[in-house]
Amino acid sequence: MGIIMKSLIKFKDKGKANPLAERQDLMEAAFTHFSHVSFNEASLNAILQEANINKGSFYYKFYDKMDLYLCLMEQIAAGKVNFLTKRMGAVQQPDDIFSRLRQIAAGALEYAAKEPRYNAIWRNFLSESEEFKKKVKTAFPELNDDFLGRLVDIAIESGQLTDNYDRDFIYSVINLYLSNMDSFVTPDMSGREIIAQVDKVIGILRQSIGR
Repeated sequence: MGIIMKSLIKFKDKGKANPLAERQDLMEAAFTHFSHVSFNEASLNAILQEANINKGSFYYKFYDKMDLYLCLMEQIAAGKVNFLTKRMGAVQQPDDIFSRLRQIAAGALEYAAKEPRYNAIWRNFLSESEEFKKKVKTAFPELNDDFLGRLVDIAIESGQLTDNYDRDFIYSVINLYLSNMDSFVTPDMSGREIIAQVDKVIGILRQSIGR
């Protein structure tokens, strides 16, 4: 009989649903806490105290602080995917990569505007060590589908992108802009102003890497 390897996530090992889906109080406490500090700086005791949950109840559902963090990231990712799927499904998908990137960027900013903590926790995640980021991504292989990579490959094949740069460089440039899109907007901007900023960024990409 083979050895069953334990994952980092208890609910997956037990074949259960994400416990944060039914513990909104704990999710809110964790969301706020992890959006303010790095993973190492975060205090599990402070989160549990805020949510008024004792350690016995916590460890019945979670292995540790990392487990809680991963469950939170899955809930956040699922919420964003659900939002973008509904938003993108309501409009016709263009063949032009830059128009598609405009839709993605605008949708992501609209989602972020609904929940300011999202940008904060994303920024904290980007500042974590490569080892930590790899551990988080490895925990959810189903969330690592390289949608952007496929867009770039299709655009290159259809002649939409310049051949002055190699594929990986073009991918990195687009990913850099999309990952930092929130840096171009402020909380007080109207929806129209946000779209105007998105258009400026997409215009720069089109001029620099488009044909």
